[in-house]
Amino acid sequence: MLAMAEHIGGKELKAVRKRIRFTQQEMADHLGVGRSTYANWESGQNDVPDTYLPQLRNLGLGADVGIPQIPASQLLIPLPFIGLVNAASPATWSDPNETDSMEFVPAEMGESRGRFAARVESDCMYPLLHPDDIIVVQQTSIPKIGLIVIFRTDDGKITLKQLKHDGAQYILHALNPNLPDVPAQGSVVGYLVGIVRMIGRRRITDYDPDGIRP
Repeated sequence: MLAMAEHIGGKELKAVRKRIRFTQQEMADHLGVGRSTYANWESGQNDVPDTYLPQLRNLGLGADVGIPQIPASQLLIPLPFIGLVNAASPATWSDPNETDSMEFVPAEMGESRGRFAARVESDCMYPLLHPDDIIVVQQTSIPKIGLIVIFRTDDGKITLKQLKHDGAQYILHALNPNLPDVPAQGSVVGYLVGIVRMIGRRRITDYDPDGIRP
């Protein structure tokens, strides 16, 4: 166990950061410091304050082999965050991965490129998705029938629905039986691969890299 800040070497910090595939900015965001502050720690210019030791140990920093002291599936990593999603959400971005906001999700949900996060605001996909759930989406423009998709409508709104096809056209289907199906007029932004739901202090997750189906 590390006990003193001066025992943390820059090489150890860098090794942990590389192993969990963080950039210096992502590592700094996770620790709640500026990038330049973190960069000075990694370069050895400044010592790491003792107050950051618990977070660094949880990321796998140790005096011996550097193996994470909590399962990798419990580590959280940042993903681009587009905000709230409902049937009337305006898209204020052209590429969801260009947003400046971040949301922390379980590490396995961020292991592929082109993923982003959003927060569910409506009950249109209940009971699969609850309001306030964090969702992780794999970006693609390819329609995937049967999957839950983020869809950008022709009028620039973002919605979350199951993509279906009735033999003539694509349909956006809400799991909530009180909401009607509507023609899919627009384009797919991505499909749902992860769900993070907080119940009190307990985190419940569902993850399928091939896409979550109802």
